[in-house]
Amino acid sequence: MSLSPLVDNPDSLEVAESVLKYKTKMLKMRTITPGFMQLAEQYLPHLMILDYRLGDGNGGELYREIKTNAQLNNIPIMLFSADSKALLEL
Repeated sequence: MSLSPLVDNPDSLEVAESVLKYKTKMLKMRTITPGFMQLAEQYLPHLMILDYRLGDGNGGELYREIKTNAQLNNIPIMLFSADSKALLEL
């Protein structure tokens, strides 16, 4: 399985990478939004994991962008956030 998480916090990225690498053959991590769509189109992961509250963007908006992309719209996406207030924005 290949995964493509987008996490903006370096500490969270390190934890996610450690956990996900344990059972994942291919893992492409990003900490910034620019370039994510191009990476996803090139890599075509089996699952995308997006942080809802990004320092340089919004995971919800990126989710909508992915779902309107014909090449990516069939890839499952998991949104998460360490900020409990993010749920109120969904």
